Amino acid sequence: MKKKFVISPFNTGMIAGVFTTVIVVLVLLGASLNSSRVNTYEDAKTSLENPLTQTKYSQISTGKACQINEGCKFDAAIFIGGINENSVDLAIKYLDENPKLTTVCLGSWGGEIQAATKLSAFIIERGLSTCMAEYFQLTEFKNEIVYANYCSSSCNQIFLASKKRISVGSNVRFKGHSYSKGATHRSKFLWTDWELVLKRKKIVSNEEFKKAIKSLGSVEQSEHIAYAELVAGVSHFDEMKVLNSEELKTYKIFTDYQ
Repeated sequence: MKKKFVISPFNTGMIAGVFTTVIVVLVLLGASLNSSRVNTYEDAKTSLENPLTQTKYSQISTGKACQINEGCKFDAAIFIGGINENSVDLAIKYLDENPKLTTVCLGSWGGEIQAATKLSAFIIERGLSTCMAEYFQLTEFKNEIVYANYCSSSCNQIFLASKKRISVGSNVRFKGHSYSKGATHRSKFLWTDWELVLKRKKIVSNEEFKKAIKSLGSVEQSEHIAYAELVAGVSHFDEMKVLNSEELKTYKIFTDYQ
C-alpha cells in the first residue's frame, strides 16, 4: 500500500522556509561573486527633460540668469540638477571649453559631497563667480525657461566657494542640512543579466563643508562656518533648513544683489 503525502500547515511552512533560505543564499552568493561599489547617486544622468515641453537639455549649458520683475540680467554657465561625478566632470569640461563664462549659476537639489568638493575646488582655482536666480533662460536649448531657484545640500558648498556670490531677484531658496555619504552596490545575479542594487546612507559631520569654506580664505569665513554648524543640526531625514531674508544677510550668503 502506497503512503500518501499529506500537505499540512507544518510541512507547508517548512517547505516555504527552506525555499526562502535557498533564495537568500543564492542572492548573497551572486553578490559576493560579482559586486562593485559605485560611489554615485542612483541617477547619474547628465541631461534633464522638461515634462511640459518635453525639451531635453544638458545639466550644464549657457543661459541667462533672470528675475521675474525685471527680466534677464546676464549670461552665465547654468548648472541644473543633481551633483554627482558625471555631472561635475561634464561641468568642468564645459567651463574649460568656454573660458569667457566667468559665472556659474546653480539650481541644484544637491548630491554627492566628493563631487561637490571637486567642483568647489575648480571654482576657487579659476576665481569664478556663482549665482542663484528666480529662473533661467537656456539660450543653447531654444531659450527654454527653467525655474530652479534653489541651492540645496551639497550645492551650498559649491555656491559658497566663490568670493562673488550673486542673487538675481529675492525669490531664491538657499537651504541645507547635515551631510550624508551614500553608496550603491551593484551585483550580477549569478549567470543571469539581473542586477541586485543595494543602497546605504551614513550621516557624517559637516567637516568637509567647513574645510572647503576655510580653503577659500574669504572675509566671510566665520559667518559661513556658522551656517555650516547651523544646518549640521538638521537631520538628513527631515526637511531642510531654508534661510529667510534676514538669515541670508546674517550668514553673508550673497555679496551682490541684482
